[in-house]
Formats: sequence, C-alpha cells, structure tokens
Amino acid sequence: MKLAAILSSAALAAIALAGCQPAPAPEPTPEAQPAPPVEVVALPCGIAGQRNWTAARARSGDRQTLTISGEIDLPTPGYGVSLERDPANTSTTTEPRLNLRVIPPSGVQTQVITPHPVYYFAPATGDYAIVHVMCDGQFVTEIGVAPPA
Repeated sequence: MKLAAILSSAALAAIALAGCQPAPAPEPTPEAQPAPPVEVVALPCGIAGQRNWTAARARSGDRQTLTISGEIDLPTPGYGVSLERDPANTSTTTEPRLNLRVIPPSGVQTQVITPHPVYYFAPATGDYAIVHVMCDGQFVTEIGVAPPA
C-alpha cells in the first residue's frame, strides 16, 4: 500500500511538473543585414559637404535673371565663397557652368566644419534646364533650374 501511495504521489507530481514546462526557446532570428556602405564622394576645393541647392529663373518684361543658392561646409570659419559665370558659356547654352571660388581665411583658424552660404544672381541669357557648379575644374553639383513663374 505504501508503494501504491508513493507511485500515486509520483504520478501526480509528474502531471504537475508537466504543466510547469518552460516555454520553448524562441526561434533564432536571422541576423540583421548590415546597411550597404555609403558611397563617399570626395569634393574638390576642401568642401566637406553641400546641401540646399536651388536655381530659378525669373522674368521681368523682356529680361530674365538667374538666382542660385546653396550651402557648402568648409574646414574652418572665415572662407570667402562666390559663384562666377564660366567665360566659356555661350548665350545659347541650356546647361551653363558656374565656377565656385573658395578663398581660405588668413591666419590661424579653429578647425571646425563650418557652413558657408553660396549665392549667385545675374541676368540669364537663355532658357536654362540645368546649372553645373564646378570648383578648380572639378564637378561639385548640378542643379535643376525652376522655370519662371
């Protein structure tokens, strides 16, 4: 009889433990795929970055103007920055080139990447579709030109 009681108790304990089984281990998740490498494009003239380029034509009577603006990052404050029309442009070109001039500051400057605004405003001699910005003969960016409103 003692054996029956022990076996009965063991069976009850086994049934109780069966209900207390640990949860199954979670399915292993596939490893996260690393992001594709970012292509770093070296920019000329010491430019560390660029952004917010816009170009638009405006019409006033029989005259047109071209306005371009953007921002470039340079290694220190104090740079002089300007855009100038490339003398090789013809009056019939639809994709003129502008030359970005970057003049470093004189004297010692704190080495901190600093944004510098770029602005250009001049008469437009054609119906431009795209403007190419160059620096020291190297490509910086191209900007689609918004037509006159």
